[in-house]
Amino acid sequence: MIVVKCVKCQADNKLKDRQANKGNCSNCKHPFTFDPKLSDGFTDPFFAKTLEAISANNTLYFTPWQFYYFFNARKYRNAFWWPGFIALALAVFFFFTGVWPLMFLFGLFAIVLWLPPVRRWLRSQTSQELKATPKEIDEWLRRWQQNNGVVTKYLQMPSHPTAPAKVSQEISAYSFDRAVICDRDEIAHFLIANNFHFENNCAVLSINGYPQSIFTTVLEMLHRNPQLKVYVLHDASPSGVQLVHRLRTTPRWFAASQGIAIFDLGLMPRQVMKRHMFVRQSDDCQQQVLALPEPVRNLLQPDELKWLAAGKHVELESLSPLLLLKVLRDGIAKSRMPESDDALVVISDTGYYGSDVSVYSVDSFG
Repeated sequence: MIVVKCVKCQADNKLKDRQANKGNCSNCKHPFTFDPKLSDGFTDPFFAKTLEAISANNTLYFTPWQFYYFFNARKYRNAFWWPGFIALALAVFFFFTGVWPLMFLFGLFAIVLWLPPVRRWLRSQTSQELKATPKEIDEWLRRWQQNNGVVTKYLQMPSHPTAPAKVSQEISAYSFDRAVICDRDEIAHFLIANNFHFENNCAVLSINGYPQSIFTTVLEMLHRNPQLKVYVLHDASPSGVQLVHRLRTTPRWFAASQGIAIFDLGLMPRQVMKRHMFVRQSDDCQQQVLALPEPVRNLLQPDELKWLAAGKHVELESLSPLLLLKVLRDGIAKSRMPESDDALVVISDTGYYGSDVSVYSVDSFG
């Protein structure tokens, strides 16, 4: 019988207790949002711990799609405990039946399967699966907030574009030494919400003009600094892999600027093709790949072009907030070293996704 712990008073409730109290805790009467026995397959403590983990104990904002990937990753990770449990159950069975050689064999097998390197290897042999849909997760989050209050770190884009803000001439006369340019507004919004621009003294913008209220002013400020360093964040997608090229060749950005170093900290197909990550599928990628500018195509390997043309892509939001911030901070720090060009930075997300999920290269196009 499944016992569920109340997230408010920590009291254990059996199924009959939950049913007798109409889905409320038998001790404090706090409503249970989820019931693994009836429909959801997970508990309130699991959902609460997922929110704590993705927000780093309620210190980081996260986007809806980050939560979508993170929730699926935690559910998926738990599946790799079952082979060890099955082997242990067989060992116990053979213990009671007196078949000692098989008992020792399956007991040893269970121990081996639970070793972290073995579990990581098992995960690496399969693709991650998105078992829960965005609609389901939205509904679960709505139910959770109804019973437990608003999730303050759940970050959504503003519903309406903000009007241009007035910036004093004294402030706009200055510039920035660094700028982070993102391929999507959601990533720029995520970085700004987590004060990345303040903590690292840099501008944060999206290629599409976010944040609208200060975009034009900040871009003008960036153009004033010939020693500017630009860091690019993007998905492993046809539009993402050409972001550096767009920045370098678009007059609105840095086509007329000489000496500006641009560092690609985004995802490239070669970094994710054979790794244990969430790979999405699209139908219109083949035409996008054929339309890639020749300089971009020349930077990609044949298997990368084939991977993209097959409609595959990996989104930055599939990385946890903590990992994404670490990748960006480490990339900026590494770019200050003369030997950093084309250096590999290995980032482990153990404890958040339960596996090593990404390898990033720092490429200078300056």
